[in-house]
Amino acid sequence: MQKIWKFSIPAKDTFDLVLKEGAQVLTVQVQEEEPYIWVLLDPDAPDEAASFLLIPTGKALPDVPVSYVGTFQVLEGAGVFHLFRQEGRERHRD
Repeated sequence: MQKIWKFSIPAKDTFDLVLKEGAQVLTVQVQEEEPYIWVLLDPDAPDEAASFLLIPTGKALPDVPVSYVGTFQVLEGAGVFHLFRQEGRERHRD
């Protein structure tokens, strides 16, 4: 049975999350002044680490394959960030 899980987004340029095999990123939004990512997944599936890049507006993306997840604003729009999932970086965790 699939469920929707929420993960907080750390204030780092790159970070990993432990998701599940086949997890689908649904959206990224701010809730109560904190950025989160919502993911559709099967809680019984094997763990899988996923790598993300958090890029502020105006900063160049590194030359790595990525897929766009979404954009969010913090501090009443003073900070605008774009979240990307780094492709080919998933790895299984025991």
